[in-house]
Amino acid sequence: MNDHATLNADILTAAKNALRGAQARQDRRGVDVLEKWIRSQDHQGKETCKLLWALAMDMAFSLGEEECEAGREQADIPALLADVPVLVGAWTSGWNFAKKLSDGCVLAPIAK
Repeated sequence: MNDHATLNADILTAAKNALRGAQARQDRRGVDVLEKWIRSQDHQGKETCKLLWALAMDMAFSLGEEECEAGREQADIPALLADVPVLVGAWTSGWNFAKKLSDGCVLAPIAK
């Protein structure tokens, strides 16, 4: 394997281990996101993988929004997502988006 493939395999292994540990501890924060991301890496066909990956990113973003609105701090990223940089990025983006909205930032209307 090349370095990129090795890194991806290591991230996938860490994610699966984190998921198993969370299930043992009954730590549910981010478990659905991580499960979806792991499934997206299981080579089920290119289109299925793309769809599952996009769903995992959307779920991580939404979780970040929800947790900001619930009063969690930005540094309080779910432990289950911590080993997967793209999930951390999506969660953080969702948290930042919700924070900007709560600080009075008004979004431009969508052009029709």
